[in-house]
Amino acid sequence: GWRFTVDHGVRLSKVLPFRFNFGEYSPNSLLTDDWTNATARLAAKAKQSAWQPFRVTRLEDENSLIRSIYLEPDDGDGVADFQAGQYLPIRVKPNGKGSSVTRTYTLSSAPGERFYRISVKLQEGGLLSGYLHNQLVLGDTIEAKAPQGDFYIDPKQSRPAVLIAAGVGITPMVSMVKHVLNEGVRTRNYRQLTVYHAAQTTQQRAFSEQFRQLEQQYPETIRYISIISRPDKADQAGVDFNGSGRLSMDDIRQTLLLDDYDFYLCGPNGFMQAQYDNVRGLGVSDCRIFAESFGPSKLVRQADTETTIMEQDTAEEAVVHFSRTNVELAWTRSDGSLLEFAEAHGLTPESGCRNGACGSCAVKMDSGTVVYPTPPATKSNSGEVLLCCAFPAQDAATVVLAL
Repeated sequence: GWRFTVDHGVRLSKVLPFRFNFGEYSPNSLLTDDWTNATARLAAKAKQSAWQPFRVTRLEDENSLIRSIYLEPDDGDGVADFQAGQYLPIRVKPNGKGSSVTRTYTLSSAPGERFYRISVKLQEGGLLSGYLHNQLVLGDTIEAKAPQGDFYIDPKQSRPAVLIAAGVGITPMVSMVKHVLNEGVRTRNYRQLTVYHAAQTTQQRAFSEQFRQLEQQYPETIRYISIISRPDKADQAGVDFNGSGRLSMDDIRQTLLLDDYDFYLCGPNGFMQAQYDNVRGLGVSDCRIFAESFGPSKLVRQADTETTIMEQDTAEEAVVHFSRTNVELAWTRSDGSLLEFAEAHGLTPESGCRNGACGSCAVKMDSGTVVYPTPPATKSNSGEVLLCCAFPAQDAATVVLAL
């Protein structure tokens, strides 16, 4: 290539036919962040694979069942960067004693905020949700890792997005909407959003006022449609909610303008499957539908085309060597997943969802190969396996795990 060395230069002043005078800094300039926050987030990123203590700085009941918990880093380093829609792995000792309980909760805060916010639904008989709702107080400490997950939205995408949620499944949608709008303000490029929010009653509907306010503030960018299964007599259609009963294909067809959309689904498994089938029934390609479900069930997808996928079979038997504890054991297919096998022999690896969604059980594999009979919802890092859904592969005589 060419290489140039500057010999001399000439500076010409006021030769252009236009002039600029400084007025004031753009209010949007701070949306790009400042050096203090950037330094704090880099420090947090360096520790993102480890459990870190976070202080509870605010508690807010969104309704009778969902409580929002605001978490700030105990060391002041700031929170790690994350994608809108991801979840936060947390670890807590309820009542401060006994074994730690690990769970994952979707973040309802947006990237760029100086805290994490999780919004937790109170589950009947739920050990951790009961503790978080009834005993957690300001100033308490919760351990958390950096946010994870493959369910998130790209605010720079020009294709409009439709967000469909029910129950506590609305939490990632709050993060997504805030992030898309924040990025729109910063870049002047707004991704169009339509939010369908299903709830049993208006009293059990969370974050609706926030969505209504954002709809009024950005009327050309976001539409919010509330569907209530059992509206009260005092609720007024068109005022307190937009439609009643179950969210159906007709509801979507009648309220969604003809366009090319990405669809994001989150909620209970039955709702998820029904809405996935509805969207596919509208002729939407499977690759345009992104989903996050709660619980062990998996979304049954319809492939866009008939394909044949060649996968390695699970081994009938193999040797599993746990390198850190120096234990070597014979595994057979009837022993189940590597997580079940490890627990059956007295090991206690970290785990959360137990269905490949949270990534808490990821462990480094020193050698060997594994297969996932049920593909996990989240991706593991290179060289790691998700114990909860991994099985030794047919060609793996020995699998060596750093456990």
